[in-house]
Amino acid sequence: MLRAPEGRAAVGLPDGVRLVGLIHLGDPVNVPPARERAPLESYVTFLD
Repeated sequence: MLRAPEGRAAVGLPDGVRLVGLIHLGDPVNVPPARERAPLESYVTFLD
């Protein structure tokens, strides 16, 4: 994401500077609702 020119521009990262990590700035203000997921059995296969 931050290797693309658009991503670098979005965070103000100049050319020639390499980002080695991101810092967590806190908890989100809003927690999005959990999305519906298919039942586990629909995509998990156990090998006998």
